[in-house]
Amino acid sequence: MDYGYSDVPNPVLAAGRLRGDFIIADLAPMGDGATASSLPPARMTGTAGVDNMKRSVHGWFTPACLLLIF
Repeated sequence: MDYGYSDVPNPVLAAGRLRGDFIIADLAPMGDGATASSLPPARMTGTAGVDNMKRSVHGWFTPACLLLIF
């Protein structure tokens, strides 16, 4: 990767597309001691057409929704 912002050597560039199934874990305070927990399963999806981000680590995902309040 060309780096022209200072007089240092060019950095190493890591690139790739994320893939597979995973779970998004999110906790949100709701007030009065309650917490909302979102644990949707998700799947990484591919790109259609030209991949314009092939020089970065990237991915698109499609989540399902599940909301638990405790």
